[in-house]
Amino acid sequence: MIKIGCTAYSYRGYLNDGGMRCEDFNEEAYEIGLDDVKFPLYWLPTKDPSYLGKIKRLSLYRGFSISEDGLSTNFCSSEVSERKKAIEAVKEGLEMTCELRDPCLRVFGGYVPEEYSSEDAINWIVESIK
Repeated sequence: MIKIGCTAYSYRGYLNDGGMRCEDFNEEAYEIGLDDVKFPLYWLPTKDPSYLGKIKRLSLYRGFSISEDGLSTNFCSSEVSERKKAIEAVKEGLEMTCELRDPCLRVFGGYVPEEYSSEDAINWIVESIK
């Protein structure tokens, strides 16, 4: 069986301008007949466990699985302090994903700075997520 889902990122224009909340995205996904939703964690207005529980309950009530959460990070920096910030963001994202009881946290590696090579960036990413 194939399930059709959508990430809230697809509605980023509405989420960014305040015209839609994550709760509204859940309703929209239900109204158009989706089976699955995905939440980039940076659009959740709070990390509070009670709010995360509310989002999970709303999703389950609509029959959705939440197949993954997304986290925007950038490990591609020559500055160790910047990579450490990204590592801390992943740790926080993992805590939120566990609170939501979702099976997957998708983490972005980042973008290669113009003055560095792809090999540099790959090495930073690998070293950071070990």
